[in-house]
Amino acid sequence: MRALWATCIGLVGLAGCTVYDGQFAWTDGWKRVRIVEILPPSEISRPGTPDCRNAPEAATTSLFAVVDVPTAGRVRRATIGVPEGFKYDPQKTYIANLWTCRPTLRESNGNSPGGGSAGAIQRAA
Repeated sequence: MRALWATCIGLVGLAGCTVYDGQFAWTDGWKRVRIVEILPPSEISRPGTPDCRNAPEAATTSLFAVVDVPTAGRVRRATIGVPEGFKYDPQKTYIANLWTCRPTLRESNGNSPGGGSAGAIQRAA
């Protein structure tokens, strides 16, 4: 943890460093996401990139989340695995690591930059 903060402090002048929940670094692939829908893989019509539905790392999950990811003033869409036992709450903020197809979607503890509600889900399985 100290090494992460030291790295962040060292990079602030160069590129900045966002850390979610005090432990998940933006530079490691963690991003704040808005859940659009949670569905079985065969029912997703507009997956986005990355699309983790066929990745070996996501073989243990039966549901996938289509998420919007705000980056650089634009929003991109991605499809990521939903961890077993995941409970969606529209009042919560969520983060996920988009550099892996393992199901990393998780609730933020509220200490993430940008905070606020993650938005309403359109359809859940």
